[in-house]
Amino acid sequence: MPTCVAFGCNNKQFSGCGKTFHRFPHSDAARMEQWVQNVRRKKWQPSKKSVLCSEHFEEACFDRTGQTVRLRESAVPTLFNFPKCIQKTPKPPRKDPAPRQIKPEPTPAPHPDQEEGSSSCTTGDAVVQKEHVYSMSDSPIILKRKLDVALNALESTKKKLKYTQQKSRRLEEKIESLKRLLMN
Repeated sequence: MPTCVAFGCNNKQFSGCGKTFHRFPHSDAARMEQWVQNVRRKKWQPSKKSVLCSEHFEEACFDRTGQTVRLRESAVPTLFNFPKCIQKTPKPPRKDPAPRQIKPEPTPAPHPDQEEGSSSCTTGDAVVQKEHVYSMSDSPIILKRKLDVALNALESTKKKLKYTQQKSRRLEEKIESLKRLLMN
């Protein structure tokens, strides 16, 4: 009868206990290290039969699609009741950095060969054309979200186009059959 190895947890596995018990991931070294660190037992290494009960995992860590409740591949135990002397204290939030002052660039006089509406920089004899501004105002995460939304909208629009084309083709076939019927 396995017993949970977490500090202060005496849950034991028996029929009808309502908890699931999960072995340490010995095959995944990185995840195993996270599990051992989160258990916070000094100079302790889990055996092949060491288990943690389901009370130490968040609900998102479980895969309940089948009859057997399983942990997801990336599941790490995070819910423990440690005494205050060994609890991790959260770090205070970082202060936002001071806003940077951006100095506007002086606009150079237009080159005689330059067309109206385009900007350029002069460096000695050479004229460098500036056609685009290459800067991202959003973070990569926000850009990824925007890309996902755009791709989903594109898929939806493609489906609507396909259905509309099918509907149009069916109506044209119906018109042709009605014309043939009138001719006969």
